[in-house]
Amino acid sequence: MAASNATKNEPKNKKDRQKLIRVSLFLLGLAVIIAAGFFSFKSAFKTLFSKNDHFIVKSIEVSSSGWWNGQSKLIAEKLGMVIGRDNLFSSDLHELRACLIAKISNIEDVTLSRKLPDILQISIVERIPRAFLISSRSQWVVDENCVVMQKQYCNNINNDMPVILGLDLKNGVRDGMEIPEIESALDMVMLSIRNFPDIKISAISVRNTEQLTCILSFREKQYKAFVPRKKMMFMLSVLRSAMIQAQESGDARTVLDLNYNGNVILK
Repeated sequence: MAASNATKNEPKNKKDRQKLIRVSLFLLGLAVIIAAGFFSFKSAFKTLFSKNDHFIVKSIEVSSSGWWNGQSKLIAEKLGMVIGRDNLFSSDLHELRACLIAKISNIEDVTLSRKLPDILQISIVERIPRAFLISSRSQWVVDENCVVMQKQYCNNINNDMPVILGLDLKNGVRDGMEIPEIESALDMVMLSIRNFPDIKISAISVRNTEQLTCILSFREKQYKAFVPRKKMMFMLSVLRSAMIQAQESGDARTVLDLNYNGNVILK
């Protein structure tokens, strides 16, 4: 009986194997067609675009509101491109964008596009320097996100920018590095610019990890303030009110300590 069942199942198993072979051959043929199409497309793309002399880069147009505006030659060097040799389609625009952001610290954002037949257009958004690092004569400046930049590549440096002091940079300063310990200092700088423009900060020391030591001027009078590194908007509001009250009352003291739960001690 078992032999009889095996005999009956044999044609069915044979048909299943034949069906499986046909499906496998179909899928293999489909894969070959897809691969051939891919390589044909790649070859055609090279012939029509990336290997076509019609698309050799004749110029790089760089636009920016800052230092990099019109710096086509230097941008080409940063990208490793040679005008008159490289093809407009030989490089991926996303890779070129990543290259510029990685190599140029004061580029915040950049957009690249191709203008047929032979122009590479680059639009750059530059970081804005907000403070000097270590000294007003230093080659280093920082933006509001704590990114270090070389001053020579920043346009229209404001010589009245505050100086950030008290840094313990054991490994030195590097172009493009971020310094998280100065974040509260830059928060204070940006709040003074946007919300308290009558407070002019000239220097901030970050040596103390709990507070900022600031040299600032308010209504043509210079002060020294000790400000906790928290609730910066509230602290600046309290500081401003204390300076107004001191000046209106004729108080000549110029040292203000805000380390007393929102109360100001004048010294």
